Amino acid sequence: MLKLLMFETARVKKATLAGSYYDLVANYDRIYKSISNLMAQRAMVDKNILKARALVIERMRRRVKMALGTSERSYGQEKNKPEVGGEVQGKGDVPSLWCVQSDTLLRAHERRAYGMDLQNPNGTRRIKRCNTQFVDDCDGWASANFNSEDPISETMSRLQHDAQRWNNINNIPGQTIAFHKCKWRILAWQGLGYLLCPDGNQTHQYDATYHAIQELCDRVAGAQLSERETKQALYRQFFPKLNYALHASYFDASQANNIDKVIRDTFLPRMRLNRKTPSAVVHGPRKYGGLEIPDCYTRQTQHHIKYMLKQLRWDKTVGGDILTTLDNIQLASVFVSPILETTGPAIDYINQGWILDLRERLKTINASMWVEDAWQPKLQRDGDFSLMERFLSIKTTETEHKHLRMVLHFLKVVTMADLADPTGRFIPGERLTGDWQAESTLEWPKQPQPPKKAFATFRKVLRATSCQNVSPWQHVSRDMKLDTRLGRWHDVERNVIHTCYRNRDALFYRDIETDTLSCFQLSGNSGLFRFTGLVDDILRDAHPIDCHFVDGDKIWTARKHQPPKQTSVDPAPQPGKILHSNIRAEALTIKGASDGSLFQDKKVMSAGWLIAEDTEHMTAAVFIVSNINSLSSYRAELEGTFRLLKHIEYLGMTPEEVTHWCDNEAAVLATNKTEPACPGELIGADADIILAIMHHKQKTGIKSTCQHVHAHQDEKKRKTKEEKLEEKKQSRAERRRRIREVDVGDGTHAPSQPTSPHSDSSITDKPRKSRLSLPRQELGRKDLSDEAMMNIACDEYAEEAAKEHIKTPQAPFSTLQPPYEGSKAMLKIGKVWITSNYDRSIHFASRAPSIKKYCKGRHKWSSSTMNLVDWDIIDRARRNQKWSAFSRSMKIMHGWLPLMHNLGKRTGIAQCPGCECPDKTYHHMFNCGNALMKKALSESFETMRKVAWATGVPDQAMDVFMSCITNGIQNRPAPPPQYPEDLKKAVEDQNRIGTGKLLQGFMAKSWLEAMQATGSKKPKTASSSLHGLLWKTLFQRLWDTRNYILHHTPNRYNLAENDNLAGKLHWYRENRHHVLRAEDRHLAEHDSEAIERMGCLTKRKWIQQLDKLRNIYSKEGHLRDKGQVAITEHFSIVNSERPRRQKQAQRTIIKRKTRQLTLTVTKTVRKNKSTRKPPAPDSPPRTTTGRRPGNIVTPNTANKSTQGDLPRPPESD
Repeated sequence: MLKLLMFETARVKKATLAGSYYDLVANYDRIYKSISNLMAQRAMVDKNILKARALVIERMRRRVKMALGTSERSYGQEKNKPEVGGEVQGKGDVPSLWCVQSDTLLRAHERRAYGMDLQNPNGTRRIKRCNTQFVDDCDGWASANFNSEDPISETMSRLQHDAQRWNNINNIPGQTIAFHKCKWRILAWQGLGYLLCPDGNQTHQYDATYHAIQELCDRVAGAQLSERETKQALYRQFFPKLNYALHASYFDASQANNIDKVIRDTFLPRMRLNRKTPSAVVHGPRKYGGLEIPDCYTRQTQHHIKYMLKQLRWDKTVGGDILTTLDNIQLASVFVSPILETTGPAIDYINQGWILDLRERLKTINASMWVEDAWQPKLQRDGDFSLMERFLSIKTTETEHKHLRMVLHFLKVVTMADLADPTGRFIPGERLTGDWQAESTLEWPKQPQPPKKAFATFRKVLRATSCQNVSPWQHVSRDMKLDTRLGRWHDVERNVIHTCYRNRDALFYRDIETDTLSCFQLSGNSGLFRFTGLVDDILRDAHPIDCHFVDGDKIWTARKHQPPKQTSVDPAPQPGKILHSNIRAEALTIKGASDGSLFQDKKVMSAGWLIAEDTEHMTAAVFIVSNINSLSSYRAELEGTFRLLKHIEYLGMTPEEVTHWCDNEAAVLATNKTEPACPGELIGADADIILAIMHHKQKTGIKSTCQHVHAHQDEKKRKTKEEKLEEKKQSRAERRRRIREVDVGDGTHAPSQPTSPHSDSSITDKPRKSRLSLPRQELGRKDLSDEAMMNIACDEYAEEAAKEHIKTPQAPFSTLQPPYEGSKAMLKIGKVWITSNYDRSIHFASRAPSIKKYCKGRHKWSSSTMNLVDWDIIDRARRNQKWSAFSRSMKIMHGWLPLMHNLGKRTGIAQCPGCECPDKTYHHMFNCGNALMKKALSESFETMRKVAWATGVPDQAMDVFMSCITNGIQNRPAPPPQYPEDLKKAVEDQNRIGTGKLLQGFMAKSWLEAMQATGSKKPKTASSSLHGLLWKTLFQRLWDTRNYILHHTPNRYNLAENDNLAGKLHWYRENRHHVLRAEDRHLAEHDSEAIERMGCLTKRKWIQQLDKLRNIYSKEGHLRDKGQVAITEHFSIVNSERPRRQKQAQRTIIKRKTRQLTLTVTKTVRKNKSTRKPPAPDSPPRTTTGRRPGNIVTPNTANKSTQGDLPRPPESD
């Protein structure tokens, strides 16, 4: 990634960059013990450890590994012999020792080398380094000065100098460079083209990835994997290898689709899925019936976005390089708006790279990325605008975009204020012909003077956007008047260095040739300014003006001073709706508490907090959290904590210490962190607000401590495990006491009194019960601690605010909205900020539109009808399904079940196995006339009634729901009831969706309100129960019965298939001379009796083999037509005296092949028969999926031979 960002920055800036690549010879074997010990001592390693390590190496015996094995004899250090140098390869301490030594070498080289240096436009950050090293592989870098007149020669001279220095430094500790492995490359610019440029082209990386994926898929295709093993190989081995290739590459949609096609064709059939399943369904989200198998393009988008967020939040080397590259692309785009936040206009006039590709990916999913530390140019005055953004708002071509980019880069202007006259009324004519170039404060990409055609395009677009009253026939040297005059200057950083500036009493003139700044003071009221001396800088309140020299040393201007418009600083945003506030700002020690409230069904989340100095002075506030995807109690608690701290700042308080209580332990741990532990933690759930809390604590310097408090202490708590055991023990003792009875004087019996260990045995009063035996009592507020009472109050504030918002939704009553200061970077999809579950959110935004479009076309729905479907209940139902049920629910929803209707498209047979229906569809399964199917349907109805009653579904709602099912089986609308209205609306919505679609699991949203209207105590559970009855009870029972009829009983489908296969074998026997090679024709010589004796599976295997041989014969025919001859035509008989023996040998080979093929088919049939499950005696077995017929390629779909019109096989009935 470091290399990618360096080259991308150099391409954007048109800077010269060179790299050299070194490798050391036998690195670990050239590390001397004496030097490594010195380095280790410097790293504070104990001397005794180093002595022990040296003795081990000295006494170590080494064996030699050769081609024939490892030697039995060994060698080592001998007395009075030369020392055997070097560390031993494979020891655990060698990498760490080399890390210390190489760090010293790199630091020494950095002091003597030039290295490379690329900075952002305003010079606030830069990419600067000499080397990047991994173990013994080192990359050296060099660049020329940006304004060098001969950058190529300067870069190569510096690269050579640094390479020699690196070689000399490595020779000092005994290392040497493998010169035969060294290489170099340079990114250089001359004029408008390349000399040698790593231009970011992804073709080579794509080809390597594609071939590697193809090789892996070939291995999977050759392995005999089960459905479970195939899925495991896809997710645990295949995708991790693909992820590595997707990390630093950026493939376009067509390249990614090619990779996906190879993966789908290999894995889908082995996962019991049709390889022709639409990609919208294969890769779509589960909410709309998709399989959620990751696709290449979306997976790459997920990696790029998460890596960008992680590195920007970590804010180390890679994060700094990303910001430097982003800043340079921002200037090269000539945009004022941040390019990652404004993804609408296409930036197609700059060489594409990793960041611009990420921008296009954000655009495809309607997303944007906020980067806190990103730089962008500022608008200079009222009415100012970005030139390129205004140009892209009208219809222009890509070629015109490149012409405009060349002109703007050459002129070094960003906004209209940079180009126009200081008066803001017109554009001087000499600035539109190539004779003028602005003196910019920014470091622009190198751009030679554009051709005249580019300036003509520039003037044409200006007339179309900002100078519409200018005639197109006006001479190019004349000024162009602006449609709207520019207003007051802003007090911001200038993009262009102007000649003259004025404040109230002085005028500043910059001499470009001598680079000096002169000050002129106002002389009287005539507008004359006299020279007073040289100054170093321009005063803050000065703004550019137009002026003229008079008498050589005086400047005259009629322009009055207009104080620059101060950039408005927004007041501190109000953190929430303040309920009560009388706290004093001078409080030094304050207490605080916060709590959150979450209504998951309504998707409403609120936070409440309380700041108190004492019992009388306190502040309370609440906030409704919106526009984020993370709806959890954890996020609500963090929001309360953050807003409590911001509220202290809002009140202007500067306490010495803040003690804050929270009832979420995870939120307490996150709040007390001072810095993140690792980069991976920064893309975890709600990392943005955790970073904001850390940043706020560092900025204010207030000592803030968060502590945990148990929640809801005013409510009766559940008994702990110890309390339950003690109560059980006391109950057992009481029961035993009552069993034991004592005699009383009058003969009656009475239970003995319990004894107490704390009372004397002589006391006869009623004994006291042990406190441990009593359940925990509900405590009043007077018995609670301060923090508990504050937490209870915050909980009440948050809950009341959430309930009020549910009743009457209102706009957020706080100006403090995400993104928060200190979050560094955040992703926004649509209008929602993504704070957790990045992969799922990105995948849904990328794949949901395509599968929604597929659903509309597949089910013939409009957008309004599709919105009536309860997709959330489908999402909940499929969330925890195993893969077999998960894939089957997709097939049910979208009509991809292996029913006879679908199989008939390949086999030509759609006969229902249980009745005389010639076309078995999904709805026919519910209407089949077979006795077993009818019995299964009636039993499933009874089971549905029982399950609905057990799960609390109201009888009235269940009766109407069953009516919709029975009408859906008949494919007709259901009559809506008259009362209640919610139930009537549910039926009407279901009729719009389709009662037949109800059998596939598509329920209307209004069934939830219908459950509540008919008296259900848990309407959500009841609605989910109804949906579960459709798949788990109704469909599953009928599907098991259908599989039993098809695979374990004599049925009509097997008879029709047997006749069809027999007809194909007869066709092959009659036409074998026309469709098979001479040496293969004997395989089709089956007589009628042999065909009649064959089983269905045997016939299918024979036809598969004959289809393959027919395809081979057809391909050979095509090659002969093109002039290709067989290799056997070039052979000649060596010994012509033995033709009979050769024919006999040929017959033997043919018989052997026939016998081998027959044996293979027989073994396959026996194996399938042995693994077939016998049918149950009384009821059909419960199977998950039916066994489908094998893949049959009928002769009429195979390739036709080129030798005339051949006879065709009989058509399927």
